[in-house]
Amino acid sequence: MQNIEIKPLEGIVIKDIGEVLLGRHKNNVYTLLGHPSIDNKDRIFYKELEVRFDIDQHDNIEFIEFIYGPFPKNIELTIYDVNPFTIGANKLLKILSMHNQGDPDTSEAPYSYAFTNTSIGVWRDLAPEDIEPITEDNINDNYSEELKMVQNFWTIGIGVPNYYRL
Repeated sequence: MQNIEIKPLEGIVIKDIGEVLLGRHKNNVYTLLGHPSIDNKDRIFYKELEVRFDIDQHDNIEFIEFIYGPFPKNIELTIYDVNPFTIGANKLLKILSMHNQGDPDTSEAPYSYAFTNTSIGVWRDLAPEDIEPITEDNINDNYSEELKMVQNFWTIGIGVPNYYRL
């Protein structure tokens, strides 16, 4: 498991590898991490680190997103000293709100929240209320897995300052 610390408004620290900083040129990512799994004009993806970097019009990193939650295979994340994929959605929202020093954008709640002051975004495709109506008669083999999934967010990303205000 590769340990990665998310540092809002700054970037990420990959243990024993180094830092990827927001606002830096994408060549810094190549130098640090090597050739990506997918390399488009505006997006770089490293499958082994389960991370995507969005690139702006000047080839600088504007957004970093971890997209394999809530059950990543290769990484263990921390943000504000907690794992965002295991702490539970409600607890994570409280922690992120406290650091944001203001309410998040909840226009897509309960699936997505954007923290405009800290440029953090979280997303999930299903929320607990989506599977709660399932009765005992309808429970299948996937129910317990879905129940685990809806308890946490599935992605977390950080952007440059004002990313969610642009």
